[in-house]
Amino acid sequence: MSTLSNIDIWKELIQGNILIFPFNKENIKGASYNFTVGQFAYQVPENPNEPYKRVYDSVQHKIVLPPKSTVLVATNESIWVSPKIAGTYHSKVKLVSQGVGHIGTTLDPNYLGVSLIALHNVSEREIVLKPGENTFVSVTFHYLKTRSTVDHDNNPGRPDLVATIKPDEGDVKWLQEEYRNNKNVLRNKMNSDPEFVKFKNDYSEKWRKFLDYTPYGICIFLFFLGVYLSDTSSNKRVTFFSDKLSTGAFAAIIVQIFSDIRRKS
Repeated sequence: MSTLSNIDIWKELIQGNILIFPFNKENIKGASYNFTVGQFAYQVPENPNEPYKRVYDSVQHKIVLPPKSTVLVATNESIWVSPKIAGTYHSKVKLVSQGVGHIGTTLDPNYLGVSLIALHNVSEREIVLKPGENTFVSVTFHYLKTRSTVDHDNNPGRPDLVATIKPDEGDVKWLQEEYRNNKNVLRNKMNSDPEFVKFKNDYSEKWRKFLDYTPYGICIFLFFLGVYLSDTSSNKRVTFFSDKLSTGAFAAIIVQIFSDIRRKS
């Protein structure tokens, strides 16, 4: 099992093996993706007979984590990963430094939907988070050695937990939005998202430029290979640039490369 770098994450997003919506290119880090807070947020009661308390303020559009509390917060993003990819959820240092306890859970292959994260405010003060704006958990993706053959056993949005929480009607509607529960709808939403379309075009442009210069690299390689083969076949010691014609050809290739780089950049 190996960890995906930002380049790997780019590739898997483009190929559709990782789906994330809403998508934000800036949330892709060196080897992870940062997820933002969603509006679904409920405080776990100290007494199991008491109801879960909603801590999302819809008027001020903020979530308040009370002191010494545990709050279940859903990610604003819905995610799906292919059977060849798994992941782990990690705390963000900025949030931990404010008094939020460490996060540790897993992302199974084939998972679909929002992620429900338990935030433990161990401090003596309230901590405020803005849904859709503040990132609060980092997901590290991993390639599996072999593809998983086990279907994910948790339904999208974890309705088993939601039933226990008995959420507000608005939060139920939010959770039941189709792209949070259907892989094909999630894929379509992502592919039609202007942010992701721009990201995909920029990614394609980077690889196009790389391929533009690939022929020159091949030419240089073949040049040195030819010099090496001619040296070994003639059984005599020949330096790379002892032949004026070869030297001229090599110099012409280098000049052309720099000329093209200046023209295309």
